[in-house]
Amino acid sequence: MCELVLTTNLTYIKGREAIKDVLSSRLMTDVLEGANILGMMMMGALTASMVTLVTPLAVTFGDGVVVFCDLAFGTPANVVARLLTDPKYKGKLQIVTGMNLPMVLEYSQLRAETIDFNDMIKENITVKGTNTMNAVDMINKHYDELTKSERKVADYIVSNKDKVIHNTISDLKQLLNVGDATINRLCKKVGFSGFTDLKISIAKNNVKLEHDSFNNTDLLNKIKETLDRTHELIDKNDYREVVRLIEEKRHIYILGKGQSGLAATDLEKLLLRNGVQSTALLDSDFQINAATVMTSDDLLIVFSLTGRTADLIDAINIAKENNVTVIGITNYLLSPIAKLSNVVLQSSYDELFNSPVPGRMSQMYISGLIVDIYENNQHASRSIEIREKTLKRIMSRRVEE
Repeated sequence: MCELVLTTNLTYIKGREAIKDVLSSRLMTDVLEGANILGMMMMGALTASMVTLVTPLAVTFGDGVVVFCDLAFGTPANVVARLLTDPKYKGKLQIVTGMNLPMVLEYSQLRAETIDFNDMIKENITVKGTNTMNAVDMINKHYDELTKSERKVADYIVSNKDKVIHNTISDLKQLLNVGDATINRLCKKVGFSGFTDLKISIAKNNVKLEHDSFNNTDLLNKIKETLDRTHELIDKNDYREVVRLIEEKRHIYILGKGQSGLAATDLEKLLLRNGVQSTALLDSDFQINAATVMTSDDLLIVFSLTGRTADLIDAINIAKENNVTVIGITNYLLSPIAKLSNVVLQSSYDELFNSPVPGRMSQMYISGLIVDIYENNQHASRSIEIREKTLKRIMSRRVEE
């Protein structure tokens, strides 16, 4: 018996209906035979909290087999990666894999007979016991079987193991001038179901499985590395343009979801302390509502580490219909949000195996730079005046002992 977690990155109502439709279809009834559904998660991305909630159930009551299946097009690589390096479950999890609905449907359409879900898992396996495939070793083993274009991709992966785990297929296409089919063929030839599975294997072999349960140096080093990478990505002209727009526009709207929502509220507070009218919105419905009434006199700033959050993309598209200028703050220059933005400020965050803290630090660093430049643009005296007035108001409201 395997343990299955169904997830969706749709909004709550749409997601609930999607799960109901999927579970009631005959096709999925066959596909899900032999699976114990532990839960259904309505969220934009699979997070560490899901691991905390679900994995102990699988280890305690099941056979140690956990599958995270996204009902849309996402691949839950981050959760799988966290599980692989969690000492609590070492040796207890027999199979861990991440799939999405298109993968499930593609599998089911290849067979006319009833489908055993456990067989499907094994065909899409990421880890089985302790015999994990090393992507680089597998590439070297099958190198002679590769075409010229596939070798081009293979050479890049082997030479850039630290970088490739942060790359998307779109990144590789642009870097190497190859097509999707070439990358996918390479992954399958060397024994992986896709590019994400290959990246997980590389990332797993890049980190130490055995580590001190309390190692503050590791986290500190990750934060330093993240801030250094963020600093290297700074384009001064882009930051100056963002500040010019903040000075010019009537109202600043700041959007984010999940961890990026915290970054949105941080920037809102920093701007308000400097007298800039700004509003952070984290709820999807309010984001859509605000985007609908925005005008060209407003500025929209969007935080998204992946640049692929569907709700944020919807809000941006609505705002752009109203001729609103958009600033995107994201990891990926080729992501949908980056492509929709007038100006992009690039953050840096290692999605695999990292604490969420470094990513938050990268976003805070970017926000701090924006506000510092704003203050230095002849706004320092006004900012100080506003802070003094605010402090006096706060002090006057305190109850004397």
